[in-house]
Amino acid sequence: MKRVSSVVFFACFLFGSALIVPAQTNPPKQQPCVILKRMGPADEVTSHLYSFGIRGKQFQFEDGQLPEGVKFHGRLTDNDVRTIEKAGGRVEIVDAHYTDQELEEAHKRCGIAAPDTKGTDAKTSLTIKSTPDGADITVDGKYSGSTPSKLMFTTGEHTIVVEEAGYTTWQRTITITPGNEININAVLDKKPSANAQ
Repeated sequence: MKRVSSVVFFACFLFGSALIVPAQTNPPKQQPCVILKRMGPADEVTSHLYSFGIRGKQFQFEDGQLPEGVKFHGRLTDNDVRTIEKAGGRVEIVDAHYTDQELEEAHKRCGIAAPDTKGTDAKTSLTIKSTPDGADITVDGKYSGSTPSKLMFTTGEHTIVVEEAGYTTWQRTITITPGNEININAVLDKKPSANAQ
């Protein structure tokens, strides 16, 4: 019995070494994934009124990475969700009044590192609103959602840009200190029309 085991082991070792496949030099890309927030009751009523082929449900970007080549402005519709999925992306949706735990679970399902709100890297809550609503928010050069949004910031200096088509861009550099709640209301001025003199 001992001799058969040795022969089998030797044969497995001999043939197994011939079957070694070289490792891929390029690991497969992680599937892009976004977390979207379902809009609240007022938006749901509007969505239901327009759901007869004109406009469907609305969502707000919360976190994640859009697939390459997919862009949007302001709020997303169910059509945008289908576009993300067709481009190879995944979508995780949280309710309008999600809890921190629900958002953390969505981060895990999406494979996104959830922001650390504990310990020495304390975050500060920043609520950004605009007139008009639905403007794009960019923080430190990265798209971060649309107004109104509640975002978490690390201590330090951050550049916030709020912009909407047809309006002047609002931009500020602010210094965040730990433990404060900050509210910003960016008032965007309508751009003058090309015909005005």
